[in-house]
Amino acid sequence: MNQSILKIKHLLENVSAITKKHEEIAKITGQNFNVFNVLGLSINEVRTHSAFIAELLNPNGSHGQGNIFLKLFVKMLTENINGKDFAFDVDNDVRVETERYTGRINEEFTEGGYIDIIVENPKSTAIIIENKIYAEDQRNQLLRYYNYGKRNYNDYTLIYLTLYGNDASEYSAGDKKSGIDYHNLSYKTNITEWLELCKRESVNNPILRETIEQYIYLIKQLTSQAMSNIEKDEIIDLLKTNPELIDDVKKIASASEQLKNEIETDILQKLNETQSKKVESVRIINNWTISPKFIIDKDGFAVCSYVKDENNKVIHGDKTQKLKEWRVQLNDYFTKWGEPLC
Repeated sequence: MNQSILKIKHLLENVSAITKKHEEIAKITGQNFNVFNVLGLSINEVRTHSAFIAELLNPNGSHGQGNIFLKLFVKMLTENINGKDFAFDVDNDVRVETERYTGRINEEFTEGGYIDIIVENPKSTAIIIENKIYAEDQRNQLLRYYNYGKRNYNDYTLIYLTLYGNDASEYSAGDKKSGIDYHNLSYKTNITEWLELCKRESVNNPILRETIEQYIYLIKQLTSQAMSNIEKDEIIDLLKTNPELIDDVKKIASASEQLKNEIETDILQKLNETQSKKVESVRIINNWTISPKFIIDKDGFAVCSYVKDENNKVIHGDKTQKLKEWRVQLNDYFTKWGEPLC
């Protein structure tokens, strides 16, 4: 074994020792306890994320803090929406609603559906939020909500909220000719920073403060940021005192990305061995989807990896024992990279 490999091995052993120490501390102090995880609600968009965010945004919410959280949210939007003169009056009869029914989806998929979160005031101004944790985009979904905004408000802002601030697919936003105006927000930065401000405003309300803190930790888990600052500082100190290891860290980072790609390739190979429909990605390609939530396919199977037809109906799920066997490996893969499956 050459000297470089030995140094990398030693570095990984030291980092592993730091991580294990903090895992033990977390067990003793109860840091691993999170009510959202305990109740199985960590990735439920409607019952957890949309509901929690909407409750904080609601001036009449059970938090009892009036419109302070909404003010902070509007300030965050103002700072992050480039090229838009954003203004929203938070002082008069603001209404916040989740799962707003906008009508039956028409044949052209340009109208209808349910809006995840909508915030509106009597001045005919609205904030429309499409909230995506792991769920796949639906056909013309953003386009439909864009059309709803145009039809019902004098001014509105359409937000596409995802874990990392990703762009919407053309499948959701319509083709490039549709030219809809929407803005990206991320849980990783935008929502986390807003929640930290909300927590600061809740310093004299311990139950509210700790609930927000639990939700912040949940988001950090979902966006691979759950490492504590103390643990991170110890690893940084390790590198500061051993600067010759920095090049080795770069090698590990490079190899880590390649490892992820090789695992992904292996999973795809297993997928294609069991399915008649060939796929090219472990997330969404054409009509193949790996979803973080169970649904029922046309044969009554509860599935989280499936194929949809052009009408968005599930036509193929986990019907083979072989597919079920590697489900465990698939879930382990996504969990390691901060993207837990169902």
